Amino acid sequence: VGTASALDQYKRRYMGEGMKYATAEAKSAASGFYLDIGVFAAINILVILMLARTVLASLRRANNIATSIASGNLDNTISTDSNNEIGQLLRSLNHMQDNLKERIESEARISSRNSRITQALDNVSGNVMVANAGNMASVESAASEVIMAIRATNSKNPSRAPSFSRSM
Repeated sequence: VGTASALDQYKRRYMGEGMKYATAEAKSAASGFYLDIGVFAAINILVILMLARTVLASLRRANNIATSIASGNLDNTISTDSNNEIGQLLRSLNHMQDNLKERIESEARISSRNSRITQALDNVSGNVMVANAGNMASVESAASEVIMAIRATNSKNPSRAPSFSRSM
């Protein structure tokens, strides 16, 4: 009986110390694990913030360029080396800006030519008619009366209507 109680005392004494040691190790491992998770989370948050900042800066740049184009400024310098969606957006803005500039220049040339023709016709004292492929572009009032008379005469036989040629 004495041996059994000594053995029980030995188990309690050394098992209790082992349990204390195991508990301390478990607490240490758990705190290390939580520290590792905290460091990992902090690093991830920093990386996400840096990426968001970069993306937002690119989007702000694209927005500023689009606003500038919308206000009529077609001389923006738009360059990008990126092949992502924002890079594609910037290249599209550059293409749109170039197309708008070409259209405006083309319309300005056409308008200038039309103004010169209109001014010349306004200063002519005789009967004048300008036609392009059968469509009349400009008719001075006296010529208008002549055309109306021809149409009235030839309304029954349109093949007899005169063909007009452009002479300047």
